[in-house]
Amino acid sequence: AITASSNNKELIVGTGAGKIYRVLATYFLLNKLNSATLENMLLSESHTAEIKDVAVRGQIDIFATIDEDSYLNVGVTSHADHIEIGALRTELENEVRLDNHRGVCCCFSDDPNEIVGGYSDGSIRCFDI
Repeated sequence: AITASSNNKELIVGTGAGKIYRVLATYFLLNKLNSATLENMLLSESHTAEIKDVAVRGQIDIFATIDEDSYLNVGVTSHADHIEIGALRTELENEVRLDNHRGVCCCFSDDPNEIVGGYSDGSIRCFDI
């Protein structure tokens, strides 16, 4: 899963191994050719299953991930690379896992304190963060 920040300069990438990376693209001119480098930083290894979707709010200040085991995590990061992960995981673990449905997608609602998760049974759930 991959998503871009609102300014399209950074990416949050979730892997099949449950890792979350922050990727910064740097563009430069080299011998009259446009070129780019990608710098990445491992943010978290908190998921134990494949990450199915990633959502960001703003310029990567807050991001969310959902994995196929239905764990919905929220991460807060600043440009100083301070990371806090899992604000929702502990609170929602029992509620989400009881249904035994797979996480499919996630997004932030217009309300800055809510996140929405989509599940394989066709349901959507909205949570306060």
